Formats: sequence, C-alpha cells, structure tokens
Amino acid sequence: MTDPIKFQRQEQECIRCTYIESALKSASDRYLKIRVDQEILKGEYSVIVKHIKSYPDYEYFLDAFLEKRSERYEPREMYSKFNAVRVVGDTVELKYEPIHYRYDGNNYTFGVCKFEDILNIEQIIEKQKQKYIETNIQI
Repeated sequence: MTDPIKFQRQEQECIRCTYIESALKSASDRYLKIRVDQEILKGEYSVIVKHIKSYPDYEYFLDAFLEKRSERYEPREMYSKFNAVRVVGDTVELKYEPIHYRYDGNNYTFGVCKFEDILNIEQIIEKQKQKYIETNIQI
C-alpha cells in the first residue's frame, strides 16, 4: 500500500516545464512582429492619404468614388477632412476618421476604390473635371 502523504506531496509538487519557456519566447516574438507590422501598415496608410492629397484637385478624385450621402454631412464639405484609408485586399476605402479610430461611430466613408485607381489618379481627376464641364455642374 502506498503512503497517502507521499502521494499527495508528489501530486502537489511543482514540476518545472522547460518547454514553456520556449513557447513563451516564440509567442513573444510573434506578437512583436505583429505589432511592428501594424505600425508599418499605419505608416503605409498615411502615405496613401498624403499621395492622394498631394494632387491639387484631389477632391475630384474623392468625388469620383462618392457612394453614399449622409444626412449628417454634406460630402463636398467633408473633402478637406479626408484623412484615412482602410485597405481590404485590393480595395481601398477613402475615409474621414475624426479621432483616427477605425471603429468610431463618427467615421465617414467617401467611397471605395482600387489600388489601380490610386495609380491612375491624374486620369480620374481629369475625367471627373470633364464630366462636370459637360454637365455644367460646379463642385
């Protein structure tokens, strides 16, 4: 018969798990990499916004992709507030984020375009200008 006291002590004895250290180090490395990737993405998003706003008539570009009209905001008054993009695959959402928080309820989406459209920004601006000249509408 086994001694119940010795058995209880064996069950309660802490066993040092050496594989835990390697698992924690691996997890730490992964999370650090994810964090760095998130910071890089934030930087890339601001580069996209700056690229679009670097064109003198970028408002025409935003207007070309305008898809929803809000009762709270008049979209054309909001063009100067364009300050963010959200990238999902090859799709780029053109946005206004007052506090730079994606899930804030006060965010406004101007429209959705593709990376290809951002590369052809000058042509889209010219087409939109031409459209307004032909229909005699002022932006």
